[in-house]
Amino acid sequence: MSGRLAGAGIVRDTVEAPDTAGTESSGPVSVTRFQDTVSMEILLKSLDSQYVHICGSCIVSDAAAIVRTADGWEIGGEAVERGPIARLDYFAGREITRLSLVNENLKRTDGLENCRA
Repeated sequence: MSGRLAGAGIVRDTVEAPDTAGTESSGPVSVTRFQDTVSMEILLKSLDSQYVHICGSCIVSDAAAIVRTADGWEIGGEAVERGPIARLDYFAGREITRLSLVNENLKRTDGLENCRA
């Protein structure tokens, strides 16, 4: 996976969604990796999509790119460590119709009621 630095602590890239259950790949998937908590907060505050898919420290444009393996979670064939998202208030007041949070540090769902659907 080769990416380019899109800002301090933010790397944007594109990967192919994997073939699943004999189906064809759904095509290229945008992946944005945040390197630290400040970068994560910047990205989460700037989200403007109704569909939000986050795994570890990656935001992806299609949840099909998030793959569960025997060893954990992968995106584009690369392992993804547990992410730093521990609360849901980042999504309050947004018009999110699909929210996928995989491999995060969530302990409660407080704040989810503040999302607009």
